[in-house]
Amino acid sequence: MRSRVDYEKVPTTRRHARLETMTKARENAEIAVAVALSVVLGLVRIYHLPQGGSITAGSMVPIFLVAMRWGGRRGLVAGMLTGFANFLLAPTFVHPLQFLLDYPIAFAALGLAGFTGNRPALGVVVGGAARLFCHFLSGVVFFAAYAPKGTSPYLYSAVYNSSYMLPEIVTSVFLTLLLLRGLPPAPQLPGDEDADEDLMAATGDAPASAPKPRRGAVVRRTEDARRRG
Repeated sequence: MRSRVDYEKVPTTRRHARLETMTKARENAEIAVAVALSVVLGLVRIYHLPQGGSITAGSMVPIFLVAMRWGGRRGLVAGMLTGFANFLLAPTFVHPLQFLLDYPIAFAALGLAGFTGNRPALGVVVGGAARLFCHFLSGVVFFAAYAPKGTSPYLYSAVYNSSYMLPEIVTSVFLTLLLLRGLPPAPQLPGDEDADEDLMAATGDAPASAPKPRRGAVVRRTEDARRRG
């Protein structure tokens, strides 16, 4: 059975250290879940193109949520991990640079959504457009041979990659805005004045009751009230 914590006796630095540890653990857990969800949703393909690329069941949304809840840097990490996982499950390898552009860099770019402030729709568009640009460059350099005769590789890559990325972006905007409304905000490290309340809320401990006034003080206040009466 867990013993009650007397928060008045816990130094401020220790309170913050404990809260920071719990916040970091939750952050890492959400990143791991987001990567797993993104990979699984990426396997639910509504339409799959012959040279790679698919319209999926919102596979970018978990990465966008991480970026908007925990910040752009965490979103970059979550996206990069998702890119590596996608390569392991369905690899397309032509050249090391192509691998970087189509997998870790392209999916890490989704984390840019976390740098757009309190504008989630803009964040999804920025992150999705950045991923589209990575696939576009890869297509121009490494997949130009698939372009129909007489067609510019730039035009071919732009049309090909936009055909699945634009629907993905539109779907992600809708789903991300919908899910953000129902998710609680990510915990943030407070200042000293809020450390006790947030730590007790995170641990489930009840605050210690306020100290009772000494008996002598109560008697004196009672006597003073009688005299005034």
